[in-house]
Amino acid sequence: MVEASKNFQQHAQILTQAWNKLSYNLVNININTSNSYPQPIYAARASMAKFEAADAGGQNMAAGESKITVNANGSIQFK
Repeated sequence: MVEASKNFQQHAQILTQAWNKLSYNLVNININTSNSYPQPIYAARASMAKFEAADAGGQNMAAGESKITVNANGSIQFK
């Protein structure tokens, strides 16, 4: 989230310079995150009516693995 916030600030500064303004005020900022966890392999087999004993094993998922997406958007007002 810190990186997304810093990127927003950098883009705001670039826009401020592009519009030949001295500075800007932050009007609002929204920082959104979404987490995606790996789906266990056996979830694809859940629709099967019959499981074999070998197929009913544990999940094939590594501990601590997840994908986190962070988006920052907002509004600025030039001074």
